[in-house]
Amino acid sequence: TTIGFDSLHISATHVDAGCGTSTGSASVQVLSGTGPYRYLWNTGDSINSITNVAGGAYRVTITDALGCSSVNIITISGLGATSVAITGPTNTICAPDTATLCATSGFTSYHWNNGDTTICINTTAAGNYYVTVTDNSGCTAESNHIPVNFYPVPPVSITVNGDTMRVYNGNTFQWYLNGVAIPNATSNVYIATVPGNYQVRITDSNNCGALSSPVQLLLGVDDITSDKFSVFPNPLLSGSWQLNVNDNLLGSLAEVFDAAGRIVFKSQIKAGHSEINLDVAKGVYLLRITSTDGIFAKKLVKL
Repeated sequence: TTIGFDSLHISATHVDAGCGTSTGSASVQVLSGTGPYRYLWNTGDSINSITNVAGGAYRVTITDALGCSSVNIITISGLGATSVAITGPTNTICAPDTATLCATSGFTSYHWNNGDTTICINTTAAGNYYVTVTDNSGCTAESNHIPVNFYPVPPVSITVNGDTMRVYNGNTFQWYLNGVAIPNATSNVYIATVPGNYQVRITDSNNCGALSSPVQLLLGVDDITSDKFSVFPNPLLSGSWQLNVNDNLLGSLAEVFDAAGRIVFKSQIKAGHSEINLDVAKGVYLLRITSTDGIFAKKLVKL
């Protein structure tokens, strides 16, 4: 006699393993049919209950002694929110840059320890960050913790002595005139040749940068007056500038800079009278004499 398929009834246990657990169990009970019964799970198990399995759907086939069989699906739930991870910067960041941290996607809600409720956060504050998530089963989990650290903004300020501006800290330098980078002005010292607002950007040993406050030179660059030398004709229409120096400046270094701070002339002063012969465009230039008595400067104008 063959018992029909419908005469084999199965009671399946729906197991809620509980939030935060890693495994659960499921079992089936045959209410009718002809025993003994054979069980075959999609896990390969051949008993009426399975344990230590992850959350998800499991299929079991039960066959009675007459060869009738039935298939049932059993779901193990409540294993959500067992793991959430956040990623973020692994190195110290230069202030005032922003650190971005993101959590694993797929959860119903996020609550960071700084009060934010988005999957990713942006912060400029140092601290230890983590997030608590909730899944659609109401289970919660706390992520790993990530420390966020910032290097301080390097201090930068300009000192002014006549036409000469200087910064005393930093590894690299870039000078600006009225907000525009001055080509090749990459020393910690810059000699101004035109009026305007001057700034300098530095980077420190951590490769962090900072821009100084502007220094305004309203009246242009004043000559450093000295009775030790003279230059003529100035302004110069054609020919060469004539340079006269006293004996104290013999052996000194004479340099001429253009408006961008580039050296266009460089020579040692070997005589009381010499020439500065330059084939340059019209404009303002700066003569600087460096000696054991100090540094002396004068504007040179080419008409």
